[in-house]
Amino acid sequence: MSQKVEPKDFEEAVKTMIRYVGEDVEREGLEKTPGRVLKAYEFMFGGYREDPQTILNSAMF
Repeated sequence: MSQKVEPKDFEEAVKTMIRYVGEDVEREGLEKTPGRVLKAYEFMFGGYREDPQTILNSAMF
């Protein structure tokens, strides 16, 4: 069973990865990056929350 991750936890994980590669997460240009990564992941993986049956039933052939 999957566990819900809060957006702030996701953004903290992204900050950890940025620090890991030697960057300063507070520098200009990177300070909003964790939020941008979150939005990108929500877009890319948002389909996993969709019901395939609902999508197929709404398709027009």
